[in-house]
Amino acid sequence: MVQINSIDFQNIDPKILTAASALKEGKIVLIQTQTVWSLICLLDDDKSVERLLSFKRDNFHFNYECLVNSIEQFKYYVPDLSPRVETLLSFHSRPLSILLTSDNLPEHIANLSSKIAFRMDNSVGISTIIQLVSQGLWTTSAFIGEEIKGNAFDAIDESVKALADEIVELKNSKNITGEEAVLVELDGEDNLEFLRE
Repeated sequence: MVQINSIDFQNIDPKILTAASALKEGKIVLIQTQTVWSLICLLDDDKSVERLLSFKRDNFHFNYECLVNSIEQFKYYVPDLSPRVETLLSFHSRPLSILLTSDNLPEHIANLSSKIAFRMDNSVGISTIIQLVSQGLWTTSAFIGEEIKGNAFDAIDESVKALADEIVELKNSKNITGEEAVLVELDGEDNLEFLRE
């Protein structure tokens, strides 16, 4: 068994490698995250980020987020991460997005808003892809309207599928919730305000 950076390349789903390769080429990938079917691209790829931003411009905080795969990577982007948030991320049973300020995001994302939603994705596919590309991912749900059909690929609008340069259906879909993450914001005293439950 060959392992590089804790990735077992002999047993990895080849589709994960395909997705990582497409992202490195500046492509947008349609894939299931831990929550719902989503469009993803690399955080540092300004052209791909702009393409995703053209998809949904309204209600920015509810439509876009930065995916990371560990507390350590979370702290890279948000060095002053509150211990309370760290504890919450470790023990919250549902996927959790948190609106936070960050000094370590690429300029084309940092300029969008003073706060960006961050989410730690624990699904095998996304977590491995993040490891392979060595950075967080920029993402938005693949669903246009209010109704989210997280595990229903057939419910994704054809215009969304057309925006994707690569569509990746992973065999192993464990830990997929099929619903959007809980979205919270912290006030000045680190109290949580739930924006989406």
